[in-house]
Amino acid sequence: MIVAPPGGGSISSDTHKQAVGTNQNAQPRLVFLFGSGSRPTRAEIAVALEDASVAVEHRSPVTSSKSSASPDGCVELISDGLAFELRGILPGGPVATPPISHLFNCDVAIDSQGHEAVALVPGPHIAAGAGSLPVFRTMMRLGAVIAHSRVNIAAICWTPARSAIAPGLFVQTIDAWLSGGRFPSLGLVGCVFRNGDGMRTEGLGFFTGRELHVSEELASDKELAARLVARLTHELVAIGPLDSAIQMPVRDGGTVSLEPRFSNILDVSRVT
Repeated sequence: MIVAPPGGGSISSDTHKQAVGTNQNAQPRLVFLFGSGSRPTRAEIAVALEDASVAVEHRSPVTSSKSSASPDGCVELISDGLAFELRGILPGGPVATPPISHLFNCDVAIDSQGHEAVALVPGPHIAAGAGSLPVFRTMMRLGAVIAHSRVNIAAICWTPARSAIAPGLFVQTIDAWLSGGRFPSLGLVGCVFRNGDGMRTEGLGFFTGRELHVSEELASDKELAARLVARLTHELVAIGPLDSAIQMPVRDGGTVSLEPRFSNILDVSRVT
């Protein structure tokens, strides 16, 4: 249950239920890190996806002028009528390894040296809608199929959060979400704790347009704060962008306030 405080605007979940990502200027990438020389070939990707429950067609890619991979290292994947590009496969060269700030159940080095990257990105024709729910869901489903089929993936990176996720954890959380579970914030949203300044999320802004700034009081217990962020992320992705303050109950029986600040922050503080 979400409550707009006195004087606050009303919130309609129906308005934004199809709008997941709001940062349309940043093209999201799902990046698979492989050991040196172990990236898959086009034929191996075809076999992996043919054995999966997702219907995918393999065609010559329609790459944009900004593509970071050569035609030999790119394949177009079509699922649910949406076209994605898998860039960096053999025999082409790898794509650039993204910066990593958050690790989720994996021990890949932050600088990712010794790894080669393959990236799943929305194709040119759907790039403008990369943040919509249908595109995001299909991209995550394709990512989970690839991760499940390749045993030599060291980690999966989600660029909006600068995160690296263990393949098993990624598959588990995405499959659970696609089956009707909670939004898979673990791995897709990072938490940065700052002494004397509470905690701030990294990556939530892609989905809602704003990052959370959790008060020092609520962030004093890091585990509880992370759970709070997971709960709020699930609710906020369903609601969409907020332009006015709301209140939300939490598990301990209390209530927290979420108040917009500037154009990209939601301040989270305890009310009761």
